Amino acid sequence: MDDRNTYKCFSQPRHLSVSMDKFGFRLPYLQYFGGVSSLSKQQYLKINGFPNNYWGWGGEDDDIYNRFNRIKHTRETMDKDGINSLKYSVVNVEKDQLFTKITVDIGKPGRR
Repeated sequence: MDDRNTYKCFSQPRHLSVSMDKFGFRLPYLQYFGGVSSLSKQQYLKINGFPNNYWGWGGEDDDIYNRFNRIKHTRETMDKDGINSLKYSVVNVEKDQLFTKITVDIGKPGRR
């Protein structure tokens, strides 16, 4: 909603959508990391990417927050669930001037 937002990666992961109209321009809870977040490729790989155990909306953003802020507590799942355990097949690749959209099939819940 604010064109002055800088959508880029910083030296530390950053939550970019800290104020959204659907939450009355307040965070729904203090640890909220959903919406739009920015992190570098190195940061993303260090936490093993997003977890694969979430289907639909919700939960994955909280897991990412936990990976950054309570890494000691979530180390067990972080090392097992993420990029290193993801199984997928590429369905389609669309190249645009500003982005590349890659569509993949990751299967169905429970099929790992």
